[in-house]
Amino acid sequence: MSDDVLSQEFKRLYDQWEQAIHQKNWAWFETYFAEDWIGTARPWPALSLNRDQLIEIDKQIESLDAQWIKVEAHRFGDTVVTAVVSRIGNEEFKPGGHLAEGVATTQEFNEYCAGNEIAYAGAWRHNGQNWQMFDHRMIGIIKGYEA
Repeated sequence: MSDDVLSQEFKRLYDQWEQAIHQKNWAWFETYFAEDWIGTARPWPALSLNRDQLIEIDKQIESLDAQWIKVEAHRFGDTVVTAVVSRIGNEEFKPGGHLAEGVATTQEFNEYCAGNEIAYAGAWRHNGQNWQMFDHRMIGIIKGYEA
């Protein structure tokens, strides 16, 4: 499979992730995020989440204006690595939420991301039925990105 075809396949997965948030389809995360999923986010070096913690944070999202504008996928053996850019308009969370206790509030997260293009990196493996993300890194704001 060419990287272009692979990138289109993973663009669909990232779009499904966004839709799962809109539709409150938490089962999607259990299907497409591996049990050993881990995620981090800059500029919070102490932030490290597991799959269940991420799902709980995403359950706090009341509205989301975001779009995955670039997804590049590359296969390395049985692993697919993605480089992704999302344009974040706004992400409204329930009041008083935290990404992780003592790290950042959901309000601080939204203030950092809102109105920016954010770069991410991900790692995926196939479990025999579905691709599953097992690693997700929010790299941070990228300036001057042209889609």
